[in-house]
Amino acid sequence: MSAIIYDAGALIAAENGAERMWALHKRALARGVVPVVPATVLAEVWRDERRQHRLGQFVASCEVEGFNETSAKAAGILLSVTAHGVVDASVVECVLRRGGSCVTGNRSHLVALAGKRRINIIDI
Repeated sequence: MSAIIYDAGALIAAENGAERMWALHKRALARGVVPVVPATVLAEVWRDERRQHRLGQFVASCEVEGFNETSAKAAGILLSVTAHGVVDASVVECVLRRGGSCVTGNRSHLVALAGKRRINIIDI
């Protein structure tokens, strides 16, 4: 398995204890793949560590990738095609740059942002 990128829907599923999400996550880790969470995604779902213990454990086993000038510009270019939001654009930018798959609960936004570029999506 190559890179795996989580969007907000994946983190919400993990926080809610979705068995399919946790199984996918454990399978990736067992294969030596450390899932990537764009920092913008974490910011979208993180509210209170006292109430998000499960999500905290989940994210601790991921790589949280920062949002720098290069990735911001690339996400901005994606937004010129369709304005679905910076968080979705940062996820698509990460998938396009790293390759691999994206775990999402919002396929349509990511497909629209990717345009003619093909991205592999795992629906959760």
